[in-house]
Amino acid sequence: MSEILKYDNINNVEDKAKNLIGKSFKEIKQITTNKNIVFEIKSPEPEYLPQTYKKDSTEELYTILNEYFGFQSKKENFYNNNKLLIKILPYVKEDSEYKVINNLYLTTLSNKNKLNENNLESKILLKNTIIILVFYNKETVETNFLDYKIDYIHFFQPSHIDQIIIQQDFDFIMNKIHNDTIDELTESDTMYLSASLKDINEINREKMIKYYEERFLCYKKSYLSFILNQYKNQNNTSEILNTVENNFSDNFSFEDYICSLINKHSGKTDKELCKEYNLKYNNGKAQWISIVNKILGISSDNAAEFVKSNIITKAIRIEQNGSIIQSSSLPPIKFMDLAQETWENSILFNYFEQTKFLFVVFKKQNDCYILKGCQLWNMSYDDLNTEVYDGWNKIKKIISEGIKFKIKVNKKGEKIVKNNLPSKSENRIIHMRPHASHAYYKLNNGFTEGKSSDGDILPDGQYMTKQSFWINNSYILSILKDELKN
Repeated sequence: MSEILKYDNINNVEDKAKNLIGKSFKEIKQITTNKNIVFEIKSPEPEYLPQTYKKDSTEELYTILNEYFGFQSKKENFYNNNKLLIKILPYVKEDSEYKVINNLYLTTLSNKNKLNENNLESKILLKNTIIILVFYNKETVETNFLDYKIDYIHFFQPSHIDQIIIQQDFDFIMNKIHNDTIDELTESDTMYLSASLKDINEINREKMIKYYEERFLCYKKSYLSFILNQYKNQNNTSEILNTVENNFSDNFSFEDYICSLINKHSGKTDKELCKEYNLKYNNGKAQWISIVNKILGISSDNAAEFVKSNIITKAIRIEQNGSIIQSSSLPPIKFMDLAQETWENSILFNYFEQTKFLFVVFKKQNDCYILKGCQLWNMSYDDLNTEVYDGWNKIKKIISEGIKFKIKVNKKGEKIVKNNLPSKSENRIIHMRPHASHAYYKLNNGFTEGKSSDGDILPDGQYMTKQSFWINNSYILSILKDELKN
């Protein structure tokens, strides 16, 4: 039986951890007493460092920290029957938020033949582990990886409610493995856990070979980013489940609870709901989201649970004739980025692969919209990797090779710029169109129109109006449950 390193007081470990904040890995290496010990790292994670660094770089960082804490990588380190585990997480700052770069590896999900053994190991790992999260800013240095400085350490164990959701995620993943449908799993199928792919082969993707030898059970980077932003005081969030801890159980999913809150008000008009929640009725786009937030008891659509699991709320309005007027916009793209990215690393792929939507449906009746209910939805593997991929690939090809512009004059004598990007009718799911209030063009033929702030540069040096991908309104209607449409 292997020797076990035990700690009588967790405060001793926490005090040692606090002393690391502000220090670089090089400085920690210099103050480590056991300089000559070389540990064999139990779970190296080379994907968590920039690709320019070798695998040995990651191993050395883990060696330095294990050595500093006195942990022995080949042996178990425990406090009060809880395993102590170090995880190093680089992050970046995007706009005003801090984002962890990668998911946090927990264990490997093997094939079906090892399900029972893996099931037990994973449950123990999730429920009886204190993870020492070590954060550093990846943007602060570009040369020697040892110069990165640790700026935050968090001793992490999920809250009681989070544990319930994590267990539900785990059971969902295990059920996929048991039923041989793990290949259909996307990250957005679950909330806080994911079964991440080890590798994605572009050739295999094109041939639609979906079976991979193994996946990694991970905490999602959105979940970890929430923890980091709490430390950085960037979380302006409220919790949906903060008052239901005693009623929330393994048999009651987050989706069940969300839908139960919203469905209590089904049949009410938007005017009635505005009056009930003391909201001004203005028929503006933000009005219906404000109604949803009030029903859920949150101050904005950035509820803690939504941020952790990357859920985006969309208010869907169905007209009396059964149609949806508007398609749904995604964040604006940069033409240069789109031209250079590969599918598996593309913004569009990762957006759909990692995002779940809360569709709250209102249907027009006379001069009001009646609340019909809600649906939590994420895109299926097949839709994402067939039709969405096809639409993305065609648009990328045209942008990379150079968009063809034609200037026409309408009946009013106004100049209209046309282009050869695919129309909405050419793809069942997505299309690209402007994501700016006004048009902007600066073309090679000398034609210029609008303000530069509304445009973006193309690979060939021309400028055109900022664009984004849009989810087709007809596709959204097709995925809604029948009871929400009738």
